[in-house]
Amino acid sequence: MKKFLKLTVLAAVLLMLTGGFTSCDKNTDLIPAMDNDENIFPEIDFCYFPEIDFFYGEDGEKIFFKVRKDVVVLHCKSETEAKTLAEQPIFIFATPLNTRLVAIIDSLLINLNALMKRTDVVDGAYGLVYIDGIYPQQSLQFPTHKIFVKIKENQLLEEVLEHVNLTKYVQDIKHYHRYCLITLDVELGDILRICRDLYESGLCEWVEPNFSRITER
Repeated sequence: MKKFLKLTVLAAVLLMLTGGFTSCDKNTDLIPAMDNDENIFPEIDFCYFPEIDFFYGEDGEKIFFKVRKDVVVLHCKSETEAKTLAEQPIFIFATPLNTRLVAIIDSLLINLNALMKRTDVVDGAYGLVYIDGIYPQQSLQFPTHKIFVKIKENQLLEEVLEHVNLTKYVQDIKHYHRYCLITLDVELGDILRICRDLYESGLCEWVEPNFSRITER
């Protein structure tokens, strides 16, 4: 009994010294990216395992990304609404990426589902950061509705798209010999999965998303 009481007292003292247990929820702050050595562990999320996504690069190499949940790209209904959203002083940083896409950076985890309920927003996705060092660590990648595709010899693009059930989502195709730039009417969050599906079909030499890119300061 005395041993139990001693352990209980010791546990209470430890809790007092450490400030108790800390729970992690969706409002947990992210450690921002740093360009100096003041932050020993830049961009490490201590309270959850960061999500990872990827597509296949040349020769089937997997190109991995960390999903940045303090960064989003929103697809607005019109160019005017995109510009208006970017000008609203509700985020740390917001800028148009093209006529209808807006990149947003905040200091907290962003509730993407809440932003998607806005009447001026069609859809959106979280920003990405390359893990393998192809680009600088602070270079943010934003999916767009466009992908680059190089089909294999003796393949027809129409048959390739039909094989992965993409035909009805195609809005535009620009041909450059066996290279194609395809615009798709799909959700931004599905772009990397679509790239994987096309490559895994075995009918393409490579498939890559056409990212928009900005660099954090």
